[in-house]
Amino acid sequence: MTLMALNLESMSMDPIRRRIESLGITSVILAADSGKMRARIEGSARWIEHLLIDCAAFQATIHQAWQEIRTSPGADGGPVTLWPGVWLTPLLAAPHPRRRQTDPLPDHCVAALFVGTEFLHSEQFRLLCDMQRVDYQAALKRIDVAQLATRREADRVSTLIEWMQSDAADAERRGKEVYGLSSELGETYEELSLLYKLAMNMTVDQPPRHFIADACHELQQVVGMRWLAIQLVADDPRLNDLQGEVFAAGDLVLTHDQIRGVGLHLMNIGLDPNLPKVIDDIHSLGLPELSRQSSDLLVVPLATDNRLIGVLFGGQKLDPPGANLTTVDSKLCGALANSLSIFIENFMLYEDMQAMFMGTLHALTSAIDAKDSYTFGHSERVALMSRMLAEAAGLDGQVVERVYVAGLIHDVGKIGVPEAVLCKPGKLTAGEFEQIRMHPEIGARILRDIRQMKDIIPGVLSHHERWDGHGYPFGLAGAEVTELQSDEVTKEEVTELQSDEVTKEEVTELQSDEVTKLITPSLRHSVTSSSLLHSVTPSLLGGIPLFGRLIALADSFDAMSSTRTYRSRLEHGQVINEIRRCAGTQFDPDLASVFVELDFEPYRQMHRRHEIAAQQSDGGRSDGVTK
Repeated sequence: MTLMALNLESMSMDPIRRRIESLGITSVILAADSGKMRARIEGSARWIEHLLIDCAAFQATIHQAWQEIRTSPGADGGPVTLWPGVWLTPLLAAPHPRRRQTDPLPDHCVAALFVGTEFLHSEQFRLLCDMQRVDYQAALKRIDVAQLATRREADRVSTLIEWMQSDAADAERRGKEVYGLSSELGETYEELSLLYKLAMNMTVDQPPRHFIADACHELQQVVGMRWLAIQLVADDPRLNDLQGEVFAAGDLVLTHDQIRGVGLHLMNIGLDPNLPKVIDDIHSLGLPELSRQSSDLLVVPLATDNRLIGVLFGGQKLDPPGANLTTVDSKLCGALANSLSIFIENFMLYEDMQAMFMGTLHALTSAIDAKDSYTFGHSERVALMSRMLAEAAGLDGQVVERVYVAGLIHDVGKIGVPEAVLCKPGKLTAGEFEQIRMHPEIGARILRDIRQMKDIIPGVLSHHERWDGHGYPFGLAGAEVTELQSDEVTKEEVTELQSDEVTKEEVTELQSDEVTKLITPSLRHSVTSSSLLHSVTPSLLGGIPLFGRLIALADSFDAMSSTRTYRSRLEHGQVINEIRRCAGTQFDPDLASVFVELDFEPYRQMHRRHEIAAQQSDGGRSDGVTK
């Protein structure tokens, strides 16, 4: 073990060393030197302790007792006894959460050194004085007996050290879990974003159903055919609700179902996935009704990786009337079919990844909710009601979906709250309540490194804020402010506020100059989503973010509508009355007035499903469903 490596590992134990040294306990470093284990002191120590460390006989005792030290606690269950009244308790350099008491330490460690009063009356102390050429009586007078430890004190401190090491192991494990989860979410979202960009390269700015329908209509017009249809396979779940769908354009004689039948038949006759085909004799297909629609037929497979995912077909040229379908028509349709196949494949991949992403979020939230069986399905219900409220409030579709995601993971921070606190049936203590109050900030820290979650973080962070400013964690009040009052700031201050990046020093400067707390929208988003990182004070944050106000209503509604360990659910009418009563104090009054007018039947149905699932999972506990 090199000196550099030893120093690095010693640094990892600094917090525990500082704690024991603050109690007046000396720490020593045990490491191999020329094949022998030796101890040395770094930092302050008592005279008697320096005398011990400088003694060759004591160093020899450490070398002989090394195997017992590295498998501490000692045989008697406490610190290792080296000489009468001299004890060592090793500190674990890198605590492992699964380390057993008997697991050996590395070939070096830091240890707490205890010297007791009984050492002063031992033969070893006289030997120490002789070897160090110190007068025995003078040594006794020089030692402050009040600073020496008793065996009982050494045992207690050793137990305290074990606890500190256990806490350090737990903190390390939780940190790794949170980091792993954050990384997992980030990687999943990056993959989804990449697939989305591929779709954007297809210049698609509308839903797949609309895109395919428009492509079918445009191609029918450009090629100049009387009719054209696109049929998708019915047995690929990646197509989602597009499975078996048929899109048609032009003058149709056959019904929509008959056109679908033609398409399904064409996919079952063994088409070459890479070869368009013109069929002049439609009677050869064995579809008598098709002759009423067309005298010839162009068939172009839609395929990816030689796998059929659909078919494009149509017929009967319009210009000039009665003209036959040509290879030019075939190539034009084939070109569109290739692009359409790529689009559909991208769509299917995107659907796969989106399902995986949402499935991951649902699994994550289910795991969080499962920490307390009484909150089974809570996150999913909050997401549902947040989305319904956002829609009713007139927000656009993209924002509504982001609100849904925010509602789904609003309680992700409860990962860091002990289950004993979450599931406690009685009243929480002040300390336990403070642990609960930390979950919005823990959630924001989990998500803060995921770039695509930046607009979600304000909702996660502020869903327990109150309209009157008495919520947590920042005590924000009212709605967000979206413009500056220019008569309250100087030109230089406005320039600082309009910056996309605000440093902690700039925030401090703005506060000291008593600048108005009204800020631009871009800065509002930046400050809100990074407040944890830059220690921005609540007074500069302005009002409560919209996502937080939406989720607060949905969260409170579900909490009151569900049975918890500390109370039974409220009736639906009681919940609505409570929301009305708290509008303008706890809730945004405008959103509250919209919320109470929502159709709650989807919520009731979801709650019933969750109740049944909860009964099946825990043997019959009933959560209660609002009426």
